[in-house]
Amino acid sequence: MKITTTKKTVKTANKLTLTITIAVIVAATLALTGCDAISSLFNRDPNQNNQNNQNNQSPVDTKLLDINHPVIEGISNDEIPDSIIWGWYTAIDNLSDMEAFSENMIYEPFPLSNYPDNQKSSLPYWILAGPRESVGARQLYNEHPQLSWMTIAFNTTESGGYDQVPYKIEGNRLYIAYNFDPNKPADEQEIDWGYEMSFYFEGRDLVLTRNGAEVRMIPYDFREESTSRGVSGWVSDDENAYNGVISVTYRENEDGSVLRSEIDLTGGWRALDPVFNFADDGTLTMSWEEEFANSRGVIDKKVSLSCRYIWSRDNGLILIDDGQLYLFQTSTEERRGKLLGEALGDNVSYEDFTEAQLQRLIEMQQNLQQDIQSAFDDTEIEVEIDPTTGLIAMDAAILFGVGEFALSSEGMSYLDEFLDVYAGVILSDAYKGSIAEIIVEGHTDSVGSYEINLTLSENRAQSVLDYCLTRQPALADLMTVRGMSYDNLIYDENGVEDRAASRRVVFRFILQTG
Repeated sequence: MKITTTKKTVKTANKLTLTITIAVIVAATLALTGCDAISSLFNRDPNQNNQNNQNNQSPVDTKLLDINHPVIEGISNDEIPDSIIWGWYTAIDNLSDMEAFSENMIYEPFPLSNYPDNQKSSLPYWILAGPRESVGARQLYNEHPQLSWMTIAFNTTESGGYDQVPYKIEGNRLYIAYNFDPNKPADEQEIDWGYEMSFYFEGRDLVLTRNGAEVRMIPYDFREESTSRGVSGWVSDDENAYNGVISVTYRENEDGSVLRSEIDLTGGWRALDPVFNFADDGTLTMSWEEEFANSRGVIDKKVSLSCRYIWSRDNGLILIDDGQLYLFQTSTEERRGKLLGEALGDNVSYEDFTEAQLQRLIEMQQNLQQDIQSAFDDTEIEVEIDPTTGLIAMDAAILFGVGEFALSSEGMSYLDEFLDVYAGVILSDAYKGSIAEIIVEGHTDSVGSYEINLTLSENRAQSVLDYCLTRQPALADLMTVRGMSYDNLIYDENGVEDRAASRRVVFRFILQTG
């Protein structure tokens, strides 16, 4: 399948229209090296530019897009995350495009004290955002994980114009902090979010506005001279799946031939030979006629899904449908770490396995999680089951009195009902030899000392295990206990400890990997 593109235009402050084909051996060199020698090719005298624009230029501090203008039609601006602009966006393809861009752009003082006489274009000609766009970005995200980072390139009159800076998004406003020193801890400096642009999406294009100027950018992979394009990402949790889709991978060659076309589905299923159509207007169609799972074979299932998309490149993909964002921006490594990290032993890493072994383990984990969920869905037993990992959390208030570790009569009755369902899945022939261990974890809130809570959590976990073995002795070779004290607290949406939710007992299964 060949993904086609069309030329785009950039509307500037003096109403001229610049035809743009988008992005760039030159921009690629800048993105990877930040080379001032190349950047200097684009340095312009702003006097001529501002003379051209003086009749149409708005004051420097005005003419931002109306704050109520939607970033994405149908999506509340309050729901827009920083990751909405992850990827590589560009508005130039060659020197002639750059010269046209520079001649028709409004200029203003550069917001850095070490360039006092420098001026820059109001808007950048390319941006790279997200943790997987470059080695430098990964390092910054690792060192300052509380901030979002981008590389941004402006046309300038002197040195500079290419910077790695923290950014944040509030509604349709994009804020950049030029004063942040990445060599100092964030809590030791006051961040000035004084540089402001507005933005919105038209189809897959990103439109930036500031001071009466406007520039349209398209994803780097969709420029006319792109040699290849590709995208890959997972949702963070299966509960965030889009119509059952939990991962999307698409890779295309220069000639339009498809290198990889994959869709993972909930429950361990995968679409067989899915077809993608990324349209110029920002619409994505995904279709397939069969699904398969290694342990269940192939089934006929014709599916066709249509939605809008935002191309995040190495940082994944965002799908938009029915007023909701679906973020496929979790990497395969992050997904495996989260998925199997809960289901492997303490001294085992998913990196220890071949790709075929990983697929077998992931399918087993997903099948087990789904079967546990289905079994409890048919009951009225109150348990919280993680839809991705299969961890089961029980409210300690049902099992114990306040500050006690002896099971209450209510707790015993609860475990009777729970064990009938849980053991029915764990001990079934489908998972015989597949489970290495079942860990019963005790968790507390943060009231009191760590040591006192550690003892309480261990005793509570042991009480649950002892009772389970009186009812289901076949679990004796699998079950162990672990006290967690308040190492894994639960917080509400405001970041405040939810003490009631933190007091819990968790059942965690560990897969057999030998």
